[in-house]
Amino acid sequence: MNLKERTETKADAEAENAADAENETDAGNAAEAGNAAEAGNAAKAENETKVENKTEAENAAKAGNAAALQGKTEDRMIRVLIRNDNFAGKYHSSFRVTGTTEFYVTENKSKRCCPAGQVITMTEGTELLIEPKEAEGKLVLPDLLRGQEQPAYTGTLEVHKEEQGFLVINELPLEDYLPSVLSSEMSASFPEEALKAQAICARTYAINEMKKEKTENYGADLDDSTAFQVYNNYEKNNKTMDAVKETAGIVLKNNSSMAEVFYYSTSSGAQEEDGLSAEADFEKFIEEPRKTDLESEEVWYRWSTQIAPEEVRDNLADLQMKDPGEIIGLDITRRLENGRAEELLIEGSQSRLTVLGEYDIRAVLTPKSCDVILQDGSSVSAPGLLPSAWFEIKQQSGEYVLLGGGYGHGNGLSQNGAKCMALSGKNCEDILKFYYRDAQLGGI
Repeated sequence: MNLKERTETKADAEAENAADAENETDAGNAAEAGNAAEAGNAAKAENETKVENKTEAENAAKAGNAAALQGKTEDRMIRVLIRNDNFAGKYHSSFRVTGTTEFYVTENKSKRCCPAGQVITMTEGTELLIEPKEAEGKLVLPDLLRGQEQPAYTGTLEVHKEEQGFLVINELPLEDYLPSVLSSEMSASFPEEALKAQAICARTYAINEMKKEKTENYGADLDDSTAFQVYNNYEKNNKTMDAVKETAGIVLKNNSSMAEVFYYSTSSGAQEEDGLSAEADFEKFIEEPRKTDLESEEVWYRWSTQIAPEEVRDNLADLQMKDPGEIIGLDITRRLENGRAEELLIEGSQSRLTVLGEYDIRAVLTPKSCDVILQDGSSVSAPGLLPSAWFEIKQQSGEYVLLGGGYGHGNGLSQNGAKCMALSGKNCEDILKFYYRDAQLGGI
């Protein structure tokens, strides 16, 4: 059963034929209930005089089903902490807002209406609530630095003044939130099936976060940065909105529970079955790219950079780790079977230091002055974190050369991998089955 058939069966059974399914004495399982629902819908379609043929009837049913499922998620409100310029921190040093339509500002229980385009600056008071007067209205933060100029937000904005600065929370329906995640996490140029897979992942991830107990940040479920999933760095578009609508109400589950979902940019091609825990095996893998790997043509499939010993020492200080003295040697001393670095040994003039975990290893070895060279010969400025933990270390001319592959933590769905699968003809469900082998598609 494909995604559309699954959506149709679920919506029909729940929205139109729940009573029929309950009264069907022979319906001993979900499959039989679904069959009864389909039969009932077929009869209804035949009696619909405005529907001229079978194709039109199916299209009408699918449109109704999508709307029914979406109705189940539109009522869910998500609270997103909006971080400051370029997502550097959670406190804003100042706060200004305006609206694309008339908007309301509530302060100290006093509510006033402001004309479109009027800029409101928060100086006094401790809390503001800003909401558009019209449903299509958006709230614009003209000073906030994002990938798009002057990011605009649907829903409401809460502003809380604290000693460290202003905290800003955007509350909006979950299904309005998701298109702006897709536009920020995945290129709109990606195929439709890849975008739909990303939409299901983003919805599953968000709902998991919404279920967690909130003890700070005024009940925010998550923030808008890579610490969770990026939101509204780039404006939503028709393709991302369509992907969300096409997958309305669909999530990934492990049996009856919500699946734990992660995703990242690009895979190095390494798999657990490759058996790359030995350094010699990993070096051969990283130095001899495999053309059969799904993402072998992606620019981040292989990369290189270098870092000076002084930069390693500076990174250790920034991370408040022990200073081993002058850096003498760097060695990966433990890898997972898929080749991911899990233990880094730093030999210093004063002591040895062991760094554990892929994130801390990447942070310690992040170059500050050297670009990253991609496999097509292009270069990018050093990112805030080493691209991945799939790399080898070579000492050369007093510096350390890192030859690596992939971009991201390597857990869950590879976004460029999803793109490649979609381009090869795989659908959304195929993609998700490949990356989440123990999960199934289901309703919220």
